[in-house]
Amino acid sequence: MQNMKERRSTWEAWDDGEEGIIFGTLERIAEEREKNLLSDDAKLIHRLEASTHEEAMSIYHLRMGWKPYVPMGDSAMCPNGCGSYYFPESSGECPYCGKT
Repeated sequence: MQNMKERRSTWEAWDDGEEGIIFGTLERIAEEREKNLLSDDAKLIHRLEASTHEEAMSIYHLRMGWKPYVPMGDSAMCPNGCGSYYFPESSGECPYCGKT
């Protein structure tokens, strides 16, 4: 891959007691806090970096001790010609091109 820069986002998992665990990008976590859907008592349990939703979910499942994450549908070559695979029926995110 020539001059391809992988896109990375920070993801967090927060344990909110009886409300359960919330997992998402930093932006989503901030939105949850703004809507008062994540309490001030919530505890950060994981922080990770990932390029796509599928990668983040795979790491999250591993850290939680769950069965491996299985994305919806089959993988396919990115239509933008970057040489990477993505999951069009799941997030549709290429680790290099973003949403396809």
